[in-house]
Amino acid sequence: MPKRKPAQKAAAATAQEEPTIPEMVELLLESSLPEHLHQVVAVQLCGLTCDAENRGALIEGEAIPALVQLLLEPTSPEDVIESAAVALFQLACDAQNRDALNEPGAIPALVQRLQPESATDVQLAAASALQILATDPRYQSDFATAGAIPALVQLLDSNPSGGVDSAAAAVLSNLSYHDGPARSRAAIVSTGAIPGLVQLLGLDHSAYAQKRAALTLNNLATNNAQRGAAICAAGAIPALVQLLALDRSADVQMAAAGALCNLGNVDDAQSEAIVAAGAIPALVQLLGTNLPAVYRRQQQQHSGTWRMRLTVRQ
Repeated sequence: MPKRKPAQKAAAATAQEEPTIPEMVELLLESSLPEHLHQVVAVQLCGLTCDAENRGALIEGEAIPALVQLLLEPTSPEDVIESAAVALFQLACDAQNRDALNEPGAIPALVQRLQPESATDVQLAAASALQILATDPRYQSDFATAGAIPALVQLLDSNPSGGVDSAAAAVLSNLSYHDGPARSRAAIVSTGAIPGLVQLLGLDHSAYAQKRAALTLNNLATNNAQRGAAICAAGAIPALVQLLALDRSADVQMAAAGALCNLGNVDDAQSEAIVAAGAIPALVQLLGTNLPAVYRRQQQQHSGTWRMRLTVRQ
C-alpha cells in the first residue's frame, strides 16, 4: 500500500476511515496541519489509550515521543496539550509502559505544564500523569531534576473548584512515600509545602484533598522529630483531629489517624498536643463505629509507644 500524504491522512482522521496509529503519530508532528485537524487527531489518539491493546500498539508506534514533543511545543493549542497529557496518564497506568514514558522525557514535559500559565484542565491532566509516575521510586531523581516539587507546592494554593490542589497533593503524597537518594521529603518541606498541606485539611476542601494532604503529612513526619515539629507548628494537629469526626469518610479518618500516630511517635510534646486537641475522645468514638478493623490495621503499622502515651493520659 502506498504511503499516504499528510492531507490524505488528515482526511482519513475526519472521515469514517480510521488512520493507522503510525499515521496519527505523523500527523501530530505535522506543523502544517490546520489547528482543528491537530485537535481531532490528538483527541482520537487520546481515545485509543482507553483500551489496553491499543496502548501497546501506541508504544510500538512511537506515540510517546510525539506526545512529549506536543507538551514541550509552546504553540500547541490547549486542547491538544490536554489530550496529550491525558494520553500519557492512560499509558502510565500500565506499569510496563512507564520506562517508555520516562525515556523521552515525559516527566519534565509534564512538569512544564504545571506552570501558572497553563489552563486548569491542562494542569490537572499533567498532575494526574505525574501522580502515577511518582509511585515508582526509580523516577525520584527525574522528578527532582525537573523541578517538580516547587511546581507542585505552588499548586497547593490553587482554586479548589478545579481539583488541581488535590491533584498536586496526590503527587506529593506518592513522592514522599519513598525517601531515597533524592530526599523528596526534605525537598518538600524546604520548598514550603507544609502550610499548603495543612490548609488542604480544612473542611472547605474535598475529602480527596484532605486524604492526600494527611497522607503526605504522615509520610513527612515518619521518624523525623524536626519535620514533625514543623507540621505541628503549622496547626496540623487540630486540623487532623477534626477529620476524625464521624461525618468524615473512612479514608479521610484513617489518613488523619495515621498522621497523628506518626506525629505522636516522634516527640512527647507532640503527643501532649494531640491529647490536648481532643484526639482521645474522637478516636474512642471511632472505635464504636464500623471502623475498628480499618483503624486497627492502621495502628498496627506503627509502634505501640503513642497508644501507650495516650492511654496513660486518658
